[in-house]
Amino acid sequence: MLGRLWPRFALEAFFLVAVALVAGLLTLSVTEVIVVMAVAYLLTVVLEFVSWRARRSGPAATAEPDAPDADQGDGGACAADCGRKPGSIDTLPLKNERAALRARPV
Repeated sequence: MLGRLWPRFALEAFFLVAVALVAGLLTLSVTEVIVVMAVAYLLTVVLEFVSWRARRSGPAATAEPDAPDADQGDGGACAADCGRKPGSIDTLPLKNERAALRARPV
């Protein structure tokens, strides 16, 4: 999870440092620098909050996919059609493949 947060954290830190440098180069008073940095920090907090809300409400707002999940592969849909439990291992194709390999001339 930390791997996904690292780029955004670096961008936010860069933004705050850049705002501080620009405020210093503009020779603002101490009070003005504090106000500018507070506004920049509040902007960062608002963007973090909006991002957090979007991640939190994202999966609930999306509709069910038509295709089966990647975890199930095609076994979930096939299991219902074939009359077996989802996730069960069917060894019959493996036995047929072994027989076909033995029958081939080498």
